[in-house]
Amino acid sequence: EPTPDRAANTLAGAKARGWSIGLLSEIATSGVGRDSDVIVVDRVGLLATLYGVSDIAYVGGGFRETGVHSVLEPAVARCPAVFGPNHANSTAAHELLAEDGAKLASNVSELGDLVTSWFEDDALRARIARCARQYVDAHRGAAETTAGLLHDLIRSHR
Repeated sequence: EPTPDRAANTLAGAKARGWSIGLLSEIATSGVGRDSDVIVVDRVGLLATLYGVSDIAYVGGGFRETGVHSVLEPAVARCPAVFGPNHANSTAAHELLAEDGAKLASNVSELGDLVTSWFEDDALRARIARCARQYVDAHRGAAETTAGLLHDLIRSHR
């Protein structure tokens, strides 16, 4: 969840790299920071929408013990994503990495380098986004398959 401390740390890291930065809450209320290189999302419930208009996504949780958050949302939106090393909780994260549909940053410095390379190389960013979406497309129908299996299981136990 976004907290003021996490937002401040992210802003400081981006600023140290020379990127223009903005907080989503400030952009929404005053428009200040609308043209920033990096916009830090400091509100909940907006990610699915924001991935659709973003060039790059950092998926949180991968630098914490709890593990990475959903890597599928940016993949659906064709938004290349990077996340931290703690992703054992996500099969999709492992599979996206294997299929070049996302990237792993082992530490904050590597995260910054990776994001910088994506800002500088549109073709690289587009390739990773394309691989991410191909992964999603290849796994379509999983909910229907699961529902069918559950239906059969429930019927067999009546």
